[in-house]
Amino acid sequence: MAPNDNLLHIQNQIPIPNYVRILDTTLRDGEQSPGAAMSCKEKLEIARLLVKLRVDIIEAGFPSASSDDFNAVKMIAEDVGNDVDNDGYVPVICGVCRCNKKEVAITWEAIKHAKKPRICAFIATSPIHMEYKLRKTKDEVLNMARDTVKFAQSLGCSDISFAAEDATRSEKQFLYQVLEEVIKVGATTVVIPDTVGVTMPFEYGKFIADIKKSRALRKRIEEHGYILNDDEFEILFKNFKLLAGTKKRVTNADLKVLMSNEAY
Repeated sequence: MAPNDNLLHIQNQIPIPNYVRILDTTLRDGEQSPGAAMSCKEKLEIARLLVKLRVDIIEAGFPSASSDDFNAVKMIAEDVGNDVDNDGYVPVICGVCRCNKKEVAITWEAIKHAKKPRICAFIATSPIHMEYKLRKTKDEVLNMARDTVKFAQSLGCSDISFAAEDATRSEKQFLYQVLEEVIKVGATTVVIPDTVGVTMPFEYGKFIADIKKSRALRKRIEEHGYILNDDEFEILFKNFKLLAGTKKRVTNADLKVLMSNEAY
């Protein structure tokens, strides 16, 4: 098979407008399910299976959580993260951490030997989480988010994902401000999670659409090379409608169902 450069992962670019990148979080969020703990060997086996599915991004774990998790993520980065196939495909290997310099440094040590390493740093942006969990002001949270992205860059990481934890309960203007700032200092991906599950799919779709409509944020995104393509949003909304039709809210989507032709 001849290489298809249009399907290879390129930061800030999706050459095919209707291509939807797949991030699999089985090895990180999936392990939080009761009874789902995995050994390093089992995690590596699953990562190899995900490669067979040609998943774009493998969220390999939380390296700073424990030495076992660090070793598992490092093993996946060095093995699966360097297994380039004949088409040039190799998955992005992502390590997750909080907006904390120590955790960022540990995460980078775990993933840095992958061909395409990514750090995903998160911090809560909702009033209830900032006040009662973080005990931080808005300014402090904004500074922590900005400083974390800068620090990750200083380590040599060029693919930095920022996640606004509990985004759907955040004040919109503050959320937009945080996203603008992290993009400004080098975040290449922003994640907008419904962390505690307060929205239905159609509500979440509107939430994302409103972010798209924010003039200041759109300007910042376009300045830094992101793509805001109406066709891509239309494809996503088709999936939101499909999920909304189930009369229930889902968190991590079933990869097989979401990406099958039946979803359209």
